[in-house]
Amino acid sequence: MADNSFKQILKYSFTKIKTFLFSKDVFIFLLFFIFSAGLWFVNALGKERERTIYIPLLYTGVPQNIAITNQPPKILSLKIKDEGMNLLQYRQKNLTPITINLSRTFYEKGRIMITPDQISSNLLRYLQPTTLILETKPDSIVIEYEKLSSAVLPIECKIKYSLAQQHMIVDEIYIQPNKMTVFGPKLLLSNLKTIKTETLVLPNLNDTV
Repeated sequence: MADNSFKQILKYSFTKIKTFLFSKDVFIFLLFFIFSAGLWFVNALGKERERTIYIPLLYTGVPQNIAITNQPPKILSLKIKDEGMNLLQYRQKNLTPITINLSRTFYEKGRIMITPDQISSNLLRYLQPTTLILETKPDSIVIEYEKLSSAVLPIECKIKYSLAQQHMIVDEIYIQPNKMTVFGPKLLLSNLKTIKTETLVLPNLNDTV
C-alpha cells in the first residue's frame, strides 16, 4: 500500500514538472533569458580588454657558412589591448609565425641585435590597426654567430656486397657525387681528410646500382 502511494506521489510530481516545463510562461522566460544573454555577450565583446598572446618566431635566410651559437627565442609574448570582438581573431591556433629574415645581417661582428623598433615594424604588419601593444617580451633579440670555414672533401663510401651466381664486377666501383662541400670551424676541418658514409649493404647483386 505504501509503495502504491509513493508511486502516485512520484507520478503526480512528474506530471506537475512536465506541465510547468512545457507551459507558456517557461517558454517566455527562456526566450527572454537567451535574448538577455545575447545582449550581454555583444556588449562584452564591444568593450576593450587586455590579452596576452604567444606568437611563434621563424628565423630564415641563415647562410650555410654561418652557425648560430646561442639560442634565440622561439616565442614572442605580446600583451595587447583591443575590443573583445577583435581579440577573438587572435586565437592561438590561428597565429602564424612571424618571419625574421637574417639573410642580409651577417658581417664580421659575430652578433646581431634585433631592436624593439624592428620587432614593432614586424608586429604592425601582423596585428590589426585597432590593436594596441602594451608589452612585448622579449623587447629585443640578440643572435650570436660565428662564420664557418669550408672545405671540399672526397666521399669515402663503405660498402659490403655479394654477387649473384654467374655475375662479376667488370669496372671500378665509384660513387656519384664523389665530393662534398662541408662547413665547420677551421681547426676541425683541418683534421678531416674524407667524409665516410654509413656502411651500405648490397647482397646478391645482379645489376648496376
